[in-house]
This record gives sequence, structure tokens and C-alpha cells, in this order.
Amino acid sequence: MIPSELVDFVHGPHAIAIGACDDKLMPTGAMAIGAIVDAKSDVITVFVADTYVAGMLGDLNGNRAVTMLAGHGPKHESYQFKGERIGTRPGRVHKPSVRK
Repeated sequence: MIPSELVDFVHGPHAIAIGACDDKLMPTGAMAIGAIVDAKSDVITVFVADTYVAGMLGDLNGNRAVTMLAGHGPKHESYQFKGERIGTRPGRVHKPSVRK
């Protein structure tokens, strides 16, 4: 179970990155936009723009090991989470409504 202090930290303002590796253990990584933690199920959903994650999708599909780093620069505090990818899905683009 992910402790509540770490859930709050991941939901806070900071930098998030994810990493994976290919079958030859060559690393790939991408900056994330944000993350949501479900502490009861020990699942962290990480949001990454398609353009950032495109280069590592093959690695994520071939190797289930994934790492997420969440860090807060001004506090000099960071945490690394390691686990298995349980799924990947494209995001939805929401176009804003504009009244003229």
C-alpha cells in the first residue's frame, strides 16, 4: 500500500518522469504531465503527452518494468516508484469551446 504522505506528494506540484528499457536494457524516458495515485490498489496512472512517449512505447509493450520519479526541486525531495506497466492507452484531446 502506498503511504498517504507519498500519495499527497505525487499529487502535488513537481516534476514527474517515467522510464523503461528495451530487451537489451537500454533505457528510455519521458517527462510526464501529471499522475494520479490509487493507494488502495497500488496503481499510479501517469499522464504523458503522445509526442513524449512515442519513442518508448515499444519498450513499454515489450518490457513491463517501468519506473516513475516524482521530484520537488525547491524542497530537495524526490521519490522513485518501480513496478509493472498494467496498461497503456491514448489520451483524449479536449478542444475548448469558444463563444464569439
